[in-house]
Amino acid sequence: MADRPISPPGGGFSTVHNPGVADDVDVALARFHTADAVVTTVARTRFKEVSIKLDRELEKITAKKSKYSEVTELQREVREEFAVVSEDLERNSARKTELGETLDGLREKIAPLRDRYEMTLTARAKVAAEEIGVKLDALMTEEEALYEEYFELGRLIEEQTAQTEDLRIRFTELDETLDGIRSSYERSQARVTKYQKKLTQLSRPETPPIASRAASAPLRGSLGKVGPEATGHVGGAVSAPPTMQLGKGANAVVTKVQTGPETYVARKTPLSPETPIRRPEFDVAESGSPFVPKGEKSSPDGVTECLDMELLRPLTRAEMKPDSARPLALAALKALVDVHSRTGLRNLDVKRSNMLVAPDDSYKMGDWGNASVDGKKTNTGTIFNTPPEAFQEDSIVSGKQDSYGVAMMIYSCVTGDAHPLTGETMRSPNEISVPMTLMGMNEAEHPEVTQIKPIHVARFDKAVAEAIVAARSHGLDHQVIEVMQRGLDLHPETRISLEEALALLESSGK
Repeated sequence: MADRPISPPGGGFSTVHNPGVADDVDVALARFHTADAVVTTVARTRFKEVSIKLDRELEKITAKKSKYSEVTELQREVREEFAVVSEDLERNSARKTELGETLDGLREKIAPLRDRYEMTLTARAKVAAEEIGVKLDALMTEEEALYEEYFELGRLIEEQTAQTEDLRIRFTELDETLDGIRSSYERSQARVTKYQKKLTQLSRPETPPIASRAASAPLRGSLGKVGPEATGHVGGAVSAPPTMQLGKGANAVVTKVQTGPETYVARKTPLSPETPIRRPEFDVAESGSPFVPKGEKSSPDGVTECLDMELLRPLTRAEMKPDSARPLALAALKALVDVHSRTGLRNLDVKRSNMLVAPDDSYKMGDWGNASVDGKKTNTGTIFNTPPEAFQEDSIVSGKQDSYGVAMMIYSCVTGDAHPLTGETMRSPNEISVPMTLMGMNEAEHPEVTQIKPIHVARFDKAVAEAIVAARSHGLDHQVIEVMQRGLDLHPETRISLEEALALLESSGK
């Protein structure tokens, strides 16, 4: 009978009488230890890889925190500069108003003295007339000096207004930079959480925690606490940015409004129920033209009709350079011609501040609140960009008004000046001042209209001629120069049309 294996008292398995089984057990134990070593090595290697990734992400977060602090400090400096410029602008505006009132008082004194002077110009009253003449000359000299200061303040106010606009744009850009940093930080935090979970799964009870992982907790909370006053952050959470004013006109204000987690619009809201947004603005925004900001009607409060448009940044004064003349004018002409073909509307207020820059650096024409259709009584826009015939009582809308505005933008790109006669405004295409209605105001009822000087044609033509020479020295195409020259023709019947100007500029790029 074969021997049976005997179980020892301890419950183990004895192989005294069966050596083959003992060999099998030893082999199995050896294989087990080998497999355990392989698994441990792989786990340790994977653990090391994930730990390295975690450390790299934490280093990135530290760098982003530093960048975030720098941008926040720069944003604070821009806000302080904006406050200083705004204070100067308010002070100069008050001074200009005071000068206007003084000028009104002087005119009231001059008028009766002039009448008395003319009445006393006889042989019997020659002495009295001379005395009155001396007083009149003195008052007119004082008036002339005040005029010069008045118009200088007007120029200064325009520059400070442009400066505040540039600062507001800079603040918006910094705000968008902060948004980008916050989004990148949140993505890094998500990756850190992911790697920490993997480390937890791969770690064994005896594995000590790494130092970098312990240091990550205070870092995660610190980024959201940088500059809560400036950015709207509370603790580690990122709150929705506040509504920011982008611009303000006579009848409406444009603000940046957040409509979703990462979406914003430029919302135009009327300042008063008596001055609602005009129908042409909605028509243009909803026309589908690719050369104007897309938009749609909205009513946040259920009562006021607002216009929500895609958020684009305004074109700054510093970007008005010679090499920008052609692309800027071409974009403006495409917008004017395309919108007219779709809606029949003319813009009537073509100027730099109404040109917007898209994310791809292309230009779009905004602000169609002054638009009207051909044949109707014209609406006058910004004085420096409005041709002189538009101020005549019997002036009617035509595309020639817009081609004049496009030419004036080219002139600004070439010379850096807003107008050939800075400080003066055109009222008529001749040297003689003629009675007319200006923006619906009658001279007799509104004596301030008399402050606007008649155009000096010779000076205007000389400034345009100098701009043509400068444009050639900058290497501008002759087609661009021709659009500027013919667009600034003071006679609308011979001024270049929008369609002809567009054809010229499109041919210059071929």
